[in-house]
Amino acid sequence: MRLKRSMVIGAATVLLLTGCTSAPESAPPTTPAAASTPAPSADPALEMCELLNERMLEYPDYITAVMGGEYDQIQHRKFVEWADNLTKAAPADAASTVADYVSPIRQIEEVVLAGGGNLVLSTDSFKTGALEILDYCVDAGYKAG
Repeated sequence: MRLKRSMVIGAATVLLLTGCTSAPESAPPTTPAAASTPAPSADPALEMCELLNERMLEYPDYITAVMGGEYDQIQHRKFVEWADNLTKAAPADAASTVADYVSPIRQIEEVVLAGGGNLVLSTDSFKTGALEILDYCVDAGYKAG
């Protein structure tokens, strides 16, 4: 696939979050009544942020490699799957931010599905989305382990 560079990724989006996401472990239930109580459902925002964390640090390198003419089909498929999962997991108030963040993957996928061609990759939405999604996850109380 021939590639044209439209933009160079300014600063790599490598922000490290510290801590852990899981709730403190509670003691095992001691009564049958406590054992039958269903656990509360997980926070969708935190679930999305956990998915984000799976490839967040690799993502700028992936974009940079593609912009440099290095296309790895296996790596690309992994990022498409990640973007799909992240998009599905996004709460309504984060959907547009996630769409911006994964836009380079979608742009690359368009060219792949077309059978190749020129790629004019824009990373403006990615850069904006990266900051917004990190702010969103911090505001949701997410801490990466």
